[in-house]
Amino acid sequence: MDFANYAKLHRNAVAFAPDPAKPEEQIFAVSLQSVKALVGRPDIFTNAGKAGLKVEAGFIELMTPDACADHVDGTHYLVMHQALLATIIEFALFLFTQSYLLPDIGDATGELSPTFDRGYAPGLHALRITLDGSAIDPDRDRVRVPNCADRHVAAVYMALLMSRFVWFHELAHCINGHVLYLRHRELDKALIGAAPPLSLVALKHKAAGLNEQRQLRHALELDADATAFEWLLRIQNAGAENITGLLAFDEAQRFKMTVIGTYMMTWLFEEYQRFADAQHGLTHPAPRARLATLTRFMNEAGGKAGINQALADIHATLEQLSGKIDGFQFARDEGSPRVMDADLSAALEPFRFR
Repeated sequence: MDFANYAKLHRNAVAFAPDPAKPEEQIFAVSLQSVKALVGRPDIFTNAGKAGLKVEAGFIELMTPDACADHVDGTHYLVMHQALLATIIEFALFLFTQSYLLPDIGDATGELSPTFDRGYAPGLHALRITLDGSAIDPDRDRVRVPNCADRHVAAVYMALLMSRFVWFHELAHCINGHVLYLRHRELDKALIGAAPPLSLVALKHKAAGLNEQRQLRHALELDADATAFEWLLRIQNAGAENITGLLAFDEAQRFKMTVIGTYMMTWLFEEYQRFADAQHGLTHPAPRARLATLTRFMNEAGGKAGINQALADIHATLEQLSGKIDGFQFARDEGSPRVMDADLSAALEPFRFR
């Protein structure tokens, strides 16, 4: 089943096929083309049953900041809502209004480093205004965009790296066996119908808030975070970057953009959940442990010449951002060791693709 039919039949949505010739759709096209090229031939991955991995990826036209991994009739689907990338772009633009963020890109001295204290992360605030039917105030919202044209361009490339982390996070759910394992658990319980896709934003109903389910989801999310982050770093370290514009930045700049973008994207995952809960009258305590764990992943990337200084710069930047965005706080604690529970790891093994 191609992606368009999947979107219609299983997501009740229209697939969005971005046109690279349209300036407003170029970033969507580049994001999708890049990840498809990086995945290459997914059928070289096989699971314990010798089944090859089949993957379809695409955008759907929905005004909710979400993404998911699904499995239907032998094919895994990576799905990103249009609104998600739109919020990522706005967030990245705000980051580059901060003069201390990558000051060697463009003219950072001309940036005003505004504080964003409107109750939602940049991007989500704009989405909320759109959903409420309110008008954008250009004078009020201009501060969310970099003054320097070069930094504006850099923000777009940061957004592409952040979207790549989302694609890889969902792909990790597939390759690491999470999607098929959850499907198997649902079948074991003899539940009627297929298991829901593994969504980035899952509405937490009170009746479904069992501790065991929360612990399982948290473990799978941490595993997907770690795998996706490793893949992003491997692309930069192996010289495999396939977005030409990103190659205009030097190695240290790309490393910083990748790490900061990943860290902020991980935080945004929880902000998207909080946004969804508020929209639907629910409550969801956002777990910050994954940020502490990601700090550990970042520090493990050290050792290469120049990387330790880059990590120090990244830590300083994230510390400064803590006072600029409502709800964000850099988790300096490196967190617990990155070890998945042995029983869960064994349970996932038959469903992993190698």
